[in-house]
Amino acid sequence: MPRVVPVLFSSGEGVPATGWLDLPAPFSLLLVAPDPGPPPPPRVLVPAGRSPLGALNDATALVEATHLVLLSPGSDPAAHLPALRRLGEKHPWQEPGRVALVEDGVLLAEREGLLAVGGLPEEATSWEQAIETTRQRILELSASDSRREDRHGRTGSVYPAQHPVFLSGCLIVKDEERFIEQCLRSILPVVDEVVVYDTGSTDRTREIAKELGALVVEGYWDDDFARARNAAVRRCGGEWVLWLDADEVLVCEDPRELRSLLQRTKPEIDAWSVEIENLTGAGVGAGFSHRAARLFRRGRCRWVGKLHEQLIRTKGRPEIAQALLETAFLRHYGYTDRMLAERNKAERNLRVAEADARAADGPFRSTALVSLARSQHLAGDVDRALSTLEEALGEADMTPTLRRLALRTGANTLIHEHRFAEAEAWIERLAAACTSPVQVLRLRADLALAKEHWQEALDCLDALGPTAVDEDGERLSFAMLAPLRAKALSGLQRWSEAADQLLEVLRSEGTLDTHLGELLACLERAGRSADEVAPAIPPEKAELFMAQVRQLDPPHGDLVLEALWTKGRIPPVKVLATAGLVAAELPVERALVWSTRIRQAGYPEACPLRALVRAPHRGVADRAAALGVLARLQDPIAGDLALELADELPMACYPLVVSQLAALAPSLVTHFPTPGPEPLPPRAFSLVVPCQDDASLLSGLLASVTRSTPPGALEVVLVDRGSTDATAQVQDTPDGLVRALHRPRETSLLDAWLAGAAAARNPVVLVVDPDFLATPNWLAPLYRAFEDPTVGLVAPLLLDVDGTVWSAGCHWVEPEPPEDDAEGDEPSPARLEPRGAGRPGRDPDLAEFGPPDAPAPAAFACRRDLLLGAAEALRDDRPAEDDTVPGPLAALARLADHLRAAGSALAFAPEAVLLRAARDPRLDRRRAGLPPTEDESTTPVAGSDGETSDAQQGADEPALARA
Repeated sequence: MPRVVPVLFSSGEGVPATGWLDLPAPFSLLLVAPDPGPPPPPRVLVPAGRSPLGALNDATALVEATHLVLLSPGSDPAAHLPALRRLGEKHPWQEPGRVALVEDGVLLAEREGLLAVGGLPEEATSWEQAIETTRQRILELSASDSRREDRHGRTGSVYPAQHPVFLSGCLIVKDEERFIEQCLRSILPVVDEVVVYDTGSTDRTREIAKELGALVVEGYWDDDFARARNAAVRRCGGEWVLWLDADEVLVCEDPRELRSLLQRTKPEIDAWSVEIENLTGAGVGAGFSHRAARLFRRGRCRWVGKLHEQLIRTKGRPEIAQALLETAFLRHYGYTDRMLAERNKAERNLRVAEADARAADGPFRSTALVSLARSQHLAGDVDRALSTLEEALGEADMTPTLRRLALRTGANTLIHEHRFAEAEAWIERLAAACTSPVQVLRLRADLALAKEHWQEALDCLDALGPTAVDEDGERLSFAMLAPLRAKALSGLQRWSEAADQLLEVLRSEGTLDTHLGELLACLERAGRSADEVAPAIPPEKAELFMAQVRQLDPPHGDLVLEALWTKGRIPPVKVLATAGLVAAELPVERALVWSTRIRQAGYPEACPLRALVRAPHRGVADRAAALGVLARLQDPIAGDLALELADELPMACYPLVVSQLAALAPSLVTHFPTPGPEPLPPRAFSLVVPCQDDASLLSGLLASVTRSTPPGALEVVLVDRGSTDATAQVQDTPDGLVRALHRPRETSLLDAWLAGAAAARNPVVLVVDPDFLATPNWLAPLYRAFEDPTVGLVAPLLLDVDGTVWSAGCHWVEPEPPEDDAEGDEPSPARLEPRGAGRPGRDPDLAEFGPPDAPAPAAFACRRDLLLGAAEALRDDRPAEDDTVPGPLAALARLADHLRAAGSALAFAPEAVLLRAARDPRLDRRRAGLPPTEDESTTPVAGSDGETSDAQQGADEPALARA
């Protein structure tokens, strides 16, 4: 027979115990230990205001026996000894499993099993209901919970001599299926039970929690965090409660040490203050950290505050006695850009914070006001946030810590809004409230960076040192401060030092609190290789960093991926998954390299060449070349892709496709039938091509002209404006069909047109930029247009790289009328815009556009004598009709006005098609007469906002990208 130790409950001061079985009522619990020996004296517990079930839960958390026998109040334990013996015979005490067995009114439960389900339900209206509910919960636990085996190093069901304190993990949730599993798995090695209070999930949150062995309480949400948290804590059975949110994980390297620390905690300590590392931005940086009481004694603490709730003592003074926990910390994902966007917290938090501030009084009012101000700032109402902070600072009972938080919040808000003078005033107020200079120096550094006072920012950061801790325990880590130093060093153009700062924090901390593109830009400007990045990226954060690689412009993304492939620590499948998406934006040659690797890994469906063929924004030549390579690789869907491409592209693009397929996949050429060029009289046109460092584009234009133009129909006049590439070596051909004019680099586009027209020998000048390609019979429609002697200027149809209309000539667009009739508002001028932009190239309505108001500067045809005769009007500094029209477009607008005044007509020839070879922002700005921007040549990040849409991040990714 096992040893039975009674535990008594009494509503009085104590219970006399005359013998271990001679016990008065109410008797509620027997503790059963499997080892023989004389019975120890009974333990007497006084409920102290707790309900009988609540007191019973307290007892189960405190005792050390391995099994519990629960009896109805007032029952005689001696009368149940036979039943206990029968239970012991049928189910040996050492091996009872986790099943509760009921016989003759006796409930036998493994202690750990009872605690794992949170003890007896206090809300039960009867003892029998409590027993039955507990029995069902333990049965469910035994069927699903395999994680608890050997939790404390047991042999069978015997605990070690000194059992650790009982610890509950607790959280409230709603629709957290994305995070709940990683959250619970992070605490399972540490806690004895998990209680999840669900406030109305509609996804799989509850199911996932139950599968992991948590007790799931179906609660409700009423815009009150404190009420929900307190309701969850009441279901916990542990002496200690570890609180965390679903978007947090516990980082604890030694769970045994943490539990031992709780066992050694001094009695006067109510809670442990836990560091919370808040990830921000893309989630790969250090973000910011703060401390909060998250590990507390259940019986001593409760939550207050509807929003930004906090722990206070249940009785007595509100402040809890805390110690700093150093053995573990929490990592919080809720402040990352993506999570803030997905959850749209601003509206909810503002509503709850306003209600909380209205209801709060006394010592809690200042806390509620600071929370409200933070919510107002998050919602974009800066002035109200500052006003609320001032109101909070006027509260007499505001704690010094909260005062410093309020002043920091105000200063940060003003810096973010670039209200620098006001920010300086708030920083001075903070300095007067601080006993440590840490936060003041940090804010002064932030302010200097915002004002681009780089050396001042660097001086403040140097004064902080590699790390710093303020008087409230908030730590500014090296991972947080290094990116700020890098930004200051970059502003001072100390690129290599800036790169070293970022690389060091990436190597040592595995974080990068700035975009990966910033690091690459520093390395590039310092003349260093992107290969240095690859070994520093931690494998455990592969997916987060891979998302940033996808945000780089494709060439830089390719460099990083190649380095990761050869020198990095990221699993190859992760590198290939990202490469499958990035390589579709690369030249065909590089896409082929990654395609080969991906196919060898067994993921042909993720082939970037397939994606390239289907990418409507890629150039027709690139798409056709990728199709040809796929055919050479014997891709089974190459034929289907050819049919898709032929159906999508305008027929004017077919010759370009055929030229790419002829050598690679001649069998696919039949899908793209092309007519031969129509005959034209000799010397009908002079093609004038203004060039500046356009060797590769120029060769493509000339090749397309040769293929699509009858012999002798035109001559080519190249006007080179100081090129430094192979364009400068272009010379006149012996047959005179190509003539080269070399002009200084500062020659304007207008002067290049006129110089080419002056050198031309034929009656019609056709001006075409080098990034366009001629299509079959492109000249015949132009020739027919000029057969009308009244036509002096003709606009061809220009298609974009994807086959849509880039320009069908330009027209004047009148501005929208103003919304109000305010006096003194000058009407906006009309503006010239391309006609038909973005419409499909096969659109039959293009022919109905009629004559344009002006042609596009990229390509137009004009009678040579009229163009030269309008030279003076073209050079007029006064733009035609609209002084907002830039450069070449203004010149063509003046040319059109001049010709109309002289009686010459403008025409549109939609059958004369030129195809844009590639998108190049540099060429677009040049056409508009604007200088190139620095970003076009130096910034490796593709976008300005650093975001990746859901579609990019997984909704339509191939299988490999999800591997």
